[in-house]
Amino acid sequence: MKTIIFNFTLLLLTVSAFGQTIQELEYDLSWYHRSEKYGDKIETAKKLQKLDPFNYRAIEYICRYYYDRKIDSVSIYFDNLIEKYPNNIEPYLLRTELLWSEYDFRQRDIYNSQKIKYLNRALQINDSETLVIFKLAETYYKDFIYPLEKEKNWGFDFDFSDFIDTTLIRKDKIIKQSTFKHSADSALKYFNKLWNLSIDEREIIYYPIRQLECYLNILENSEIPKNTDSSFNQCFFPPWYFANLSENWQCDNTVDYLFEMKSAKGTAGGLTMRLIDLQENCLFNRELEENKTIYRFTWLRTFHNPLAIRIENINNETMLYWKIGKGAAGYELKGLKKSGKRKLNANIWNAFLELVEKSDFDNLANKKYMPMCDGATWTLERKTINGFKAHNSNIPSSEIKKTCLFLLNLTNIKVKEDDIY
Repeated sequence: MKTIIFNFTLLLLTVSAFGQTIQELEYDLSWYHRSEKYGDKIETAKKLQKLDPFNYRAIEYICRYYYDRKIDSVSIYFDNLIEKYPNNIEPYLLRTELLWSEYDFRQRDIYNSQKIKYLNRALQINDSETLVIFKLAETYYKDFIYPLEKEKNWGFDFDFSDFIDTTLIRKDKIIKQSTFKHSADSALKYFNKLWNLSIDEREIIYYPIRQLECYLNILENSEIPKNTDSSFNQCFFPPWYFANLSENWQCDNTVDYLFEMKSAKGTAGGLTMRLIDLQENCLFNRELEENKTIYRFTWLRTFHNPLAIRIENINNETMLYWKIGKGAAGYELKGLKKSGKRKLNANIWNAFLELVEKSDFDNLANKKYMPMCDGATWTLERKTINGFKAHNSNIPSSEIKKTCLFLLNLTNIKVKEDDIY
């Protein structure tokens, strides 16, 4: 009996040590001392992969090490990994994620062909694996949209013409072509298969599916019911809200809807979690009295407390409510820190409405975003009996800033000038 207990205890300690060892090795690979060079931790990466054969951090490090130094073949490395685990899809998925270490991604035809080849091999192992099916759909869809998509506007509108003669800059015309002639059909095939296998993906893939159906002239023969998007989450923000969909979006082949919907759903999801954490209610599908109007400003600064300020007017009576969250908005949710409210007079309400009008709120895009690591998002919502409007941006106009800060100044929240960003 003592032997059994001892062996069981030893097993528990081994499992615990095993888990800790993986975590320690991953942490060791995640940071660098300034005296280190990339690749100095190759033995650490190999130890990590020995404990966890499909550990992404370990395999990515090894591939980058081989790629940078040209001392070994990444292709042979993956061939050996696949041979060692012939019945696992993970080596194929990892290989598609790290194709840059085997092939020049600028050679699109080779890159795409290899990616499809390895994904199809993974599908042969498990033809119901949703991740593999999604990546096949994604690869074919990206190939379909590549020659049609208009350039994304990242918000970089700086004009260099005042500093340099832009006519002297050589502009080579790039002819964009798809790798596969059947990319639209193949993308739709795998999206439809994914639709039947994964309910969780529907809020994203519905939009590229409709786009592909219009392109292929089969909208009326769709495999999915019309207006399915009306059944998607309609509480705080529908998943499509921040995608800036045009009226004829289904037949607009200049937009990468897979990218736009991932981004839009991420924005909606992040805001929703914060507002729930601040104990706020959704406005989008809320039923209101005919003479009631609600505006809400949500301010999420990376290194400061999240804030939500709501102003409500009904029958010419106005109330202001505010919430302050714990912790910093760029980090984990920590709940409500404190809240407050006050009654406002009609002059303040009218002054606020004037600022809203000057900001051209009704005509602003639902989302305007510039890529950045840190910063803040400013979200202004309005709900009336006639509908809902919101604008979310990390580069708000000066007029929107004035409108939102007007609400902030009506509260007892003290914010330093340097903390307004």
